[in-house]
Amino acid sequence: PQITNSEMSPETVSNLTARFGNIIMLKDSSGTDAIVKSGQSSNGVFMVRGAEGNPAQHLLDTNFGLARYHGLLLSTANNYASHLNRMVMDVMNANYVEAQQISDVITKASQETFAVVNEYAFDNPFTNSAKMVDFCMAFGNKASQIMDSEEMHHLLPITKNGIQYDVNDLLTVRDILIKYNILRADSMGYMEPHRKQWWKKQ
Repeated sequence: PQITNSEMSPETVSNLTARFGNIIMLKDSSGTDAIVKSGQSSNGVFMVRGAEGNPAQHLLDTNFGLARYHGLLLSTANNYASHLNRMVMDVMNANYVEAQQISDVITKASQETFAVVNEYAFDNPFTNSAKMVDFCMAFGNKASQIMDSEEMHHLLPITKNGIQYDVNDLLTVRDILIKYNILRADSMGYMEPHRKQWWKKQ
């Protein structure tokens, strides 16, 4: 819905789930949470939230009526899987303050990285942001070296159409991750232990 601007009404969801028993899961990416807030029955369908922002809150207190979220299905899980896992474990163990702190970090970092790519005319902001964040986390403190060296620019992330992301925007994304302590300026990226000579242009 955030991309297509087409959102199903709670009445439509309730009608469809009542009529078709093979609907077993529904992802609501609208950000309005209208379905779970409506009180309309979703007839036992597994409800997940796909909209970004405040993930802990939507696991803790979205029981507005007959429907509620049972989980999260987020594009940012591609980047912050370990953070989200810790957050969910904190919720399960009633460590609500810790869960909210992680939730706040993910929310703020996501909002700022989305803003970097929001005006791009290609793909969508979720995909573009995810690729840029992943590049920074994959190479860690080597990311700057790759961005500074034209010989290594073949390692920069690209879109499905082969468009290379702007180096300055990548630097901005890296700085956002460092600001929120998601990435340390001196940290080794997750690719680094497996890196040999393949990352150099042959």
